[in-house]
Amino acid sequence: MPKLVLAAPLAGWVAPLDEVPDDVFAKRIIGDGVAIDPIGSTLFAPCDGTVVAMAAHAVTLRADGGGEFLMHLGIDSVALAGEGFVSHVRQGQTVRVGDELISFNLEFLASRVKSLLSPIVVTNGNAFRIVPPRCGRSVTVGDPILEVIPCVQIPEKSDFGQTTVSREIVCMLPNGLHARPAARLASVAKACQSRICLTVRGRKADATSVAAQMALGLAFRDRVLISADGPDAEKALSAVVAVLASDDGETMAPVPPVEVAAAVPGVIGTTVRGTVAVPGLVIGKTRIWRFTAYDVPTDGLGIEAETRALKTALDKAKRQLRRSTANAKSEAGILAAHEALLDDPDLMRRAAVEIAAGRSAGYAWRVAVRTAAEDMRSLENVRLRSRADDFADLEGQVLSQLTNAVPATASLSPGTILLAETLYPSHLAALDSKKIAGIVMAGGGPTSHVALLAAAMNVPMLTGVGKVLAAVPEGAVVVLDAEVGTLDFAPSPERLAAVRMAMTAVADTPSATAAVACRTADGVRIEVFANLGGGANEAAAAVKAGAEGCGLLRSEFLFLDRANPPDEDEQYAHYQAAVDVFADRPVILRTFDIGADKPAPYLPQLAEENPALGMRGIRLALHHKDMLRTQIRAAMRVRPAGRLKLMLPMVSDISELLAVRDLMMQVGTELSVAPLPFGIMIETPAAAIMADKLAALADFLSIGTNDLTQYTLAMDRIHPELAVHADGLHPAILRLIAKTVSGAKAIPVGVCGALAADPLAAAILIGLGVRELSVPVAVLTGLKNKISTLTLSDCRVLAEAALSCATSGEVRALASAVKDGKA
Repeated sequence: MPKLVLAAPLAGWVAPLDEVPDDVFAKRIIGDGVAIDPIGSTLFAPCDGTVVAMAAHAVTLRADGGGEFLMHLGIDSVALAGEGFVSHVRQGQTVRVGDELISFNLEFLASRVKSLLSPIVVTNGNAFRIVPPRCGRSVTVGDPILEVIPCVQIPEKSDFGQTTVSREIVCMLPNGLHARPAARLASVAKACQSRICLTVRGRKADATSVAAQMALGLAFRDRVLISADGPDAEKALSAVVAVLASDDGETMAPVPPVEVAAAVPGVIGTTVRGTVAVPGLVIGKTRIWRFTAYDVPTDGLGIEAETRALKTALDKAKRQLRRSTANAKSEAGILAAHEALLDDPDLMRRAAVEIAAGRSAGYAWRVAVRTAAEDMRSLENVRLRSRADDFADLEGQVLSQLTNAVPATASLSPGTILLAETLYPSHLAALDSKKIAGIVMAGGGPTSHVALLAAAMNVPMLTGVGKVLAAVPEGAVVVLDAEVGTLDFAPSPERLAAVRMAMTAVADTPSATAAVACRTADGVRIEVFANLGGGANEAAAAVKAGAEGCGLLRSEFLFLDRANPPDEDEQYAHYQAAVDVFADRPVILRTFDIGADKPAPYLPQLAEENPALGMRGIRLALHHKDMLRTQIRAAMRVRPAGRLKLMLPMVSDISELLAVRDLMMQVGTELSVAPLPFGIMIETPAAAIMADKLAALADFLSIGTNDLTQYTLAMDRIHPELAVHADGLHPAILRLIAKTVSGAKAIPVGVCGALAADPLAAAILIGLGVRELSVPVAVLTGLKNKISTLTLSDCRVLAEAALSCATSGEVRALASAVKDGKA
């Protein structure tokens, strides 16, 4: 949109907003602009556009190009209930500059309202800025009164007196710019003195607005232009880049294929089917969650009264969220993001516009959040669409405070299976999670925030069951099998007995296997390690769950989301803490795996068309050898010597291995210590094929099946439509694993990718010769228990058969048949 010049909609005297006797306008809560003390009796259109909101005393016009302008005749004029005003247009009507909008009786108005000063403000100032207007002058209708400029253009010196700096980066947030990282980014932006704007596919958002950010639909690997304008522009830009260019400590939430999610719901006998959001197997008694509907009046009691009412309700809702956050620390980030939305300037502006148009606080809030929710639902990204529920949750939180209504609740008994058409994070956080055995929802999905909260509470959950959930009676004893996605609401006595036996076996697993070295039923030693990304607390949880070591310590989390790389002492302290927790057990440190797909803001990098094939992993580390040297020095200081092992990511050429070995020898000479044991990750077909040559120089090999699958099958493993086909049990992947084991000869081979945690894969991997499996903490004890039931001979027979299969589906069918005793 080019610069827009607004024509004066009224004849009169131009005054600054500061002189308006109403804080909503004077403090620019709705937006910036000017005021006119009118001498005429007609309000005219200041530009070409569309009427988007209409009241007797006020009108909001959206200009062709995007700017929105509220024109409000007098102060407290809403109390006149339309008396003295005649509207000439309706909502949705297109107008041209100079068209009549509202006629009014000036003398009548002067005798009844607090002030005749009539504000003209830009309500979407997050996207536009106003050239400071010239006040203290008279104007006639049509005279130039305001200049509005899109905020991503370089500001004139009259604004900050600084030059705008900008940078285009690739968003590396695995689940896109949803509520939690948006809240974090908004907090960063508010702490800066500069104005920060994000632009995605031509859509712009103020970085201080969580709602506006989320409406951009910024997804993983999307390009985003970040512009900062102000006295600390460079610092502000770097701070925002650090948020968007890191993975924010998240993992990619799984997205079920659309065709599966649509086909799953239904009733088969006494069983309903849904989509697994949180796995688990439980027996419980059903309790129906009933959602509270809030009735709010359309019309308000005046700007001041309704603004005050909304502020009070927002403050109460924030206090309630803080209490809930204290009770749900494992997912406090979700609730903290909701609190940030309650302070969101974009939502506040939308609500203020409605209040200024004569609406009640409740009605205004409902319009604001539902508009934001619709913006989210219109996005293509399935993960971001699921975040629309955050706004629906916020609507209820605030309306319950405005109406003094008791929000939805449920009296729970231990072992409750909660049935809900809709359930939001604030609802779940307010309930006693110790009494909830499981959750089944008619709607929702596995990537929603309530599903993430349920996962943090370790509560099994099904979503997307559909209307058939109504077939499940309240108070029924049911079996929720959130492993296969079913709810049996009339289980037989035999079924209940079998499930109770299975649950007892799972409950006994930690005490039975956590402290025991893992072996197959015929005594073959299989090491079960943990994949870790955090600090000492996560390591302690892994040891408690039975980890026999750390097979993958991801060091990149130390390097991302910061302005400068960690120094040697910081790295040493982090690595030493992990080794201390694991005591006499090995810890394998992966050198920083950052690059084009996980960019660090302090490393200058060119934009890449295909980051997965670009400068990442060991390639980038060798390109920034000083950083790699610092990491190696920190690792070699860890004591006892040799307990920490080094592992190199994304190796595809033997020269990379030789370069790191030479560097380690140099550092060892400097520190007078022996080189660390070191190995490589097999993540590329090249590395698997050349495993024999690489193994001659390495102490161990570890197969990263996530990337190996992606590169072998040429399928992006996070693509929402292809991910389901990027299966690590594809025969091509299994053949590469077999070739790796064969090439390794005497040195150990482990698997640290997702395949190691697949329940159907353990026997096949052991049969192929893998002797170390490194998995997330949550599946450690279950995996050890499963391995203890296997024999090496059976595993070898299964692996040989799997290598002869033609598809991953055949492999899974084969493994499932063996698991069920049908082979």
